[in-house]
Amino acid sequence: MIDTWLRTALTALLVLICQPVSAADRPNVVFIVADDMGYADMGQLAPTSITQSGVEGIATRHGYRIEQLELSLFNLDIDLGERHNVAAEHPDVVKRLSVLADEARRELGDSLQAVKGTGLRAPGIDLPKESTP
Repeated sequence: MIDTWLRTALTALLVLICQPVSAADRPNVVFIVADDMGYADMGQLAPTSITQSGVEGIATRHGYRIEQLELSLFNLDIDLGERHNVAAEHPDVVKRLSVLADEARRELGDSLQAVKGTGLRAPGIDLPKESTP
């Protein structure tokens, strides 16, 4: 059973790898086969606590890491992988986007930066005063 499954998976992987297509047309595929892999065997990607809440708890349970990044700007027309930070080359764009982000943060709030939003309302339907029955 496992031999048949493994043989099928390896054949599919070889078909994907050996196709004569350009690098731009080739799909990004990661194929991982793990046997006897336990909860704690994921290293850095293992949740620090299964009961941990908040952004970090949710992220680690789904295999993501939380990292503090510098202010970054990417040109997605030529750098879809977001590998080359162009923030230093375009300070005017960074400043304009930072002002927009600060305005949104003031209005909506930001729990990560302990900013209480000014435009918050109670959950539910927000009817105008004159329409209230």
